[in-house]
Amino acid sequence: MDQLHDHHIKIISNFIFKTEAEQADMDFTDIPDQEVESYLNSLIEHGYLLINDDKKFSLTSKGKDVAGRLDFETSKIEKQPKTVMAAICRKNENGVEKFLMHIRKEHPYYDFLGFPTGTAKFGNVMETDVVRELEEEAGLRGTPLLKEIKHMLVRTRDTGEVMDDVMMYSFEIINVEGELIESTPEGENKWMTIEEIRGFDKVMQNTWDTIEAMKRHGVVFSEEIQEYDSL
Repeated sequence: MDQLHDHHIKIISNFIFKTEAEQADMDFTDIPDQEVESYLNSLIEHGYLLINDDKKFSLTSKGKDVAGRLDFETSKIEKQPKTVMAAICRKNENGVEKFLMHIRKEHPYYDFLGFPTGTAKFGNVMETDVVRELEEEAGLRGTPLLKEIKHMLVRTRDTGEVMDDVMMYSFEIINVEGELIESTPEGENKWMTIEEIRGFDKVMQNTWDTIEAMKRHGVVFSEEIQEYDSL
């Protein structure tokens, strides 16, 4: 089952505040009577529901994950912020500090300059994932140190519409080694000085705060609203 139907969600919402229920006690509002059994069976088949010998239904771990994301007033799955990991690599070359930067070649930030990033995967450890993403995208590896957590609401300047809601965990990567991959289908990687970053046409707005966070001790948390003319 690639996507849950609204009727599946309605059935799962019966268990937001209970651990088990008989079919007769469940709310099937808006689900045609002749289709109830089919939706119940598909939830069981795809691992969201269990039924015991007493004909009582309960949620599996998979079903509980869905229930935990439901708004109990609307029985709709709430949108969640996207969780992203950023890998911050820096080096000193002939007395000049350089950062590893990534020019995106995918939407919604096409042609923007930022740090190599990857979306956190469910069930994975971020410290492991950020190193894996860096090696896959840039050919480099090292030891990750969490330095910044930032909540970013990204919206368009003209309408104020929220285009993105991101929780970014920025890791400084120390003891960097490997051979840089300069280009992939996702974008281009290059070592750049602060002056070169400042001179780039389109730079992600969180870049400068993240660079400052790398210089501090401990972990920095912040929230900000970012506005772009277009994405």
